[in-house]
Amino acid sequence: MIERPESVEPPKVAVFFVGNKLMYDDGAAPALYEMIAERLDPAPSVRLYDVGCMTLDMLPYVEECDVLITVDAADAEGEEPGTVFRYAPDDLARIQQALPSLHDLRLADLFDTAALLGYRAQGVCFGIQVENRSPSSMAIGLTPSVRAALPRLFEALSTELAGLGVPFVDRATGRCVTGPLPEGFWEGSQG
Repeated sequence: MIERPESVEPPKVAVFFVGNKLMYDDGAAPALYEMIAERLDPAPSVRLYDVGCMTLDMLPYVEECDVLITVDAADAEGEEPGTVFRYAPDDLARIQQALPSLHDLRLADLFDTAALLGYRAQGVCFGIQVENRSPSSMAIGLTPSVRAALPRLFEALSTELAGLGVPFVDRATGRCVTGPLPEGFWEGSQG
């Protein structure tokens, strides 16, 4: 008789899309969130959140989830606008000249606080290099280089989720979405 392995529960994942749509490229993650919401569904164990700015109100997600992913604008000295990064939460706060988030509370801070309370979750961060480091005025919209890089940012996120066994599903086809998408997939998206 062949023994079958017990079914493994898919990980509970929260994806935080962090950013302010009124500050040009800082709105890259919210724009990606909107694009995803138009065409794709997350796996049942994945929750997507357009959170604006990170706050300690997100502590319960660290308790409830196995994996927390943030998608955010980043500002790394000398990097080309639209460059997509993948890094651990600790990379932001602890390594000199790391990729700083444009927000005050970083995922590392959230994890440090959660650890003090005994919560554990794995963390992954995706960032996209901004073009306009310090916008002098508020306006909705992304610079062309950041807008053009949104499919690469999506590819990084979708590959991560697929690797965890919880891929996006295309509503139109019912197929799992992993990695690159066909040319023109996002055309017409509001992001």
